[in-house]
Amino acid sequence: MKQFYVYIHKKPDGTPFYVGKSGTNRHKTVWRKHNPYHTRIVSKYGPENIVVEVTQCDSERAAFDLEKIYIQQLREQGYNLCNLTDGGDGVGGYKRTEKEKQLNAERKRGNTYRRGARHTEEAKQKNRQAHLGIKQSQSTIDARKPKLKKPRKSAMGITMVSWYKPHGRWLARISVNGQIKHLGYFESLLDACAARKSAELIVYKDKFV
Repeated sequence: MKQFYVYIHKKPDGTPFYVGKSGTNRHKTVWRKHNPYHTRIVSKYGPENIVVEVTQCDSERAAFDLEKIYIQQLREQGYNLCNLTDGGDGVGGYKRTEKEKQLNAERKRGNTYRRGARHTEEAKQKNRQAHLGIKQSQSTIDARKPKLKKPRKSAMGITMVSWYKPHGRWLARISVNGQIKHLGYFESLLDACAARKSAELIVYKDKFV
């Protein structure tokens, strides 16, 4: 059975500054990077010095209700919490002001974090294993179909025959079992189309029977 928790983050001197709800292991980590106020406090004192007080709840609804109660009580006691909402809904219930949106945009402008970064082979392999055997639902497949890039057609309406500017010639290709095969470069569009049609008769011969 899934467990739910309400936790309170406190400074080293015991002063509470954040209340949260957890349904996984969220209560075991102290970083909340979506919340700049929380991040500044953790950075100031160090994550290893943040005190975490945890209360287990019977259900998610009970956890949300208790979170709201804790936030209300602590604020009434004069504690300056860095929660963005009154609890019970996560940050999804918080709407940023236009000023906050502008400040956030200014902070992110010019950010090049992970631009051009590449996954290591180990990370790629882990990702493959994690998704191995997982099939997409029919609704996902249907939603992706309109976005799939359709093969380009030449001026004569022949698929996968196009002008290749770097070589100054016409390029003919064909798809075989999902792999693109090059048929060559041609001086004239007519020759490229003829090569494509000849390849179709070989690769797609079953369709012409």
